[in-house]
Amino acid sequence: MTVSPGALVTPYATDKPSGGTPVSSENSKPTVTAEIRVRHIVVKTKEEAEEILARLKKGEDFTKVALEKSLCPSKAQGGDLGLFSRGSNLVKEFEDASFLLEVGEISKPVQTKFGWHIIQRIEPDMKIERETVRVCHIQVPTEKEAEEILGRLKKGEDFIKLALEKSYCNSRKEGGVIKPFSRGIMGLQLKEFEDAAFALKVGEISKPVKTRFGWHIIKRIDMEMKIIMPELKKIKASHILVDTKEEADELYKLVKEKKSDFAKLAKENSKCPSKNQGGDLGEFTQGDMVREFEDAAFSLKVGEISKPVKTQFGWHIIERTE
Repeated sequence: MTVSPGALVTPYATDKPSGGTPVSSENSKPTVTAEIRVRHIVVKTKEEAEEILARLKKGEDFTKVALEKSLCPSKAQGGDLGLFSRGSNLVKEFEDASFLLEVGEISKPVQTKFGWHIIQRIEPDMKIERETVRVCHIQVPTEKEAEEILGRLKKGEDFIKLALEKSYCNSRKEGGVIKPFSRGIMGLQLKEFEDAAFALKVGEISKPVKTRFGWHIIKRIDMEMKIIMPELKKIKASHILVDTKEEADELYKLVKEKKSDFAKLAKENSKCPSKNQGGDLGEFTQGDMVREFEDAAFSLKVGEISKPVKTQFGWHIIERTE
């Protein structure tokens, strides 16, 4: 068995192709040895590495420090690089330091072209425990909306119902609940979300948290908590989708003045595949459509037609049919 391919290994690989002669002081065949397993923390400077080593010597958890400090993608696995043997295409300094260690031993700072490493050799079958959280959240476009939702939650409104009613995330159909995750899984793009989630105790609700997707209100929930969803409303509707507001305004006027049939206009003008059915979308429930479309459609009475509605797909004219 060799080190797993991909992001965990590549950063510390040599410039030689996989299977080639490893970097060494002698151009000779690599020595065949048993496989070992290590985890590591890599940082930019020797000073940072020394500080981390001191923390580990005081008893801090290696996995926790790796998640907090390491620059390697392996931080998501607590720094674990898996099993490898001599000549596994790792840089020489890293490999040499790893094979000098006894199981459980932690190296002094080791320099490679990638930075400074603290390496620990671990048992091949060691299970690395990582804290996992489960949360539900409500995602909205603006801080103002997030603050309003937080206010409603503080007054005792149900988080699950508010997620269904207000969230722009696809998870709203599940009450905003997302799958349990451990640190590092969400990546740098959602670091703020992850940090906020792990800072919460079970039952606690965060202040508004900003990410590139919008503003979030996050609630940490028990891993075993059963989510009871309210009965989802169902409606039937048709729509016409066009690129510009000007087109939508013109079509809306024609429909409202009864100068043309909705289905006929959909077939002639809509850029949605539903045009072949006269714009008919059939039956759908809360959470099936994007937020703006859903809000407009569910606000209509049967037979009513919406004013132009903008979504990420364009401009819609919506008719509720049932």
